[in-house]
Amino acid sequence: MLQHLCFFVSDLYRIKDSLVGMKIGICTAGSANMKIYLLFIFIISFLATNANANVIGNDFLSADTGVRALAMGSAYTAVANDSNSIFYNAAGLGEIKSAALLTSYGNVFGMASKTHASLVVPVGGGAIGIGYIGLKVRDIVRTDDAGTVQGSFSYGDTAYLLGYGLNTGVDWLSLGIVGKYLVKECNGNVKRGLGIDISSLIITDIMNIGISIHDINKTAIGNDVYSSRIRAGMAIKPMKNVIVSTDYYEGSMSYGAEVSVIQEVSFQVGYVNDMVTMGCGLSVDSIKINVAYSKHDLGDSLKAEIGF
Repeated sequence: MLQHLCFFVSDLYRIKDSLVGMKIGICTAGSANMKIYLLFIFIISFLATNANANVIGNDFLSADTGVRALAMGSAYTAVANDSNSIFYNAAGLGEIKSAALLTSYGNVFGMASKTHASLVVPVGGGAIGIGYIGLKVRDIVRTDDAGTVQGSFSYGDTAYLLGYGLNTGVDWLSLGIVGKYLVKECNGNVKRGLGIDISSLIITDIMNIGISIHDINKTAIGNDVYSSRIRAGMAIKPMKNVIVSTDYYEGSMSYGAEVSVIQEVSFQVGYVNDMVTMGCGLSVDSIKINVAYSKHDLGDSLKAEIGF
């Protein structure tokens, strides 16, 4: 994983150098500040990946959360500009200037239901974020060693998040932190745990860079220990109404793009883990509606989200 991260940071340097060579400024960030930030990415990437080989990744929180983010293939770490930032990069909360709420419900591969809600409220030089995720799988068939059906059981994952994003006062840099209360339930057995994420986001006129470290405390839920994991992303803004993004997370890359036809209407497309995603968004006054569709060998998924 560290090797992939080194390649990722190296790619960021090459992109920056290319932009400078083309005499495109990095706006308020400045080349010196950008180099410091990229060095920061490398250092915390190394710390985040120095984890015990016996620990595992938290697949539940790795799953796509937020409909717009899903439509962009979850390449959202450097986009992070709505209340769903709490799930991907809490530093993005620091850039939100007004209270907002998003909530969604969706069918996952025709086998499970997933709901989420996120709320952001600006406070001081940043914003407080609250998040909820609920994943339920019901009527899972239980069989014995001979394959005889012995009934069924259910499985569920729930997460409650509280975070804060801060605009540091440096125009181009925001920082974030999230505390998580996690609950896993299987056939009546319940396990609980607490986790912490930290994140940062750099924003310029032409490029955003985001990085988030999940479970820096190696969250323990029962006998399961969740490793520290890094999520790094980059978003390029080649035109005012276009965003092209990519994320690196848990050994894989995801890709996304968004085009705003007019201020009220946008379209998204993405690719992650052999899955093609697409969606659209509509804003009418203070109401926002997002819809996302994903196609996978395991089945199709459709999710809808409404916000205020």
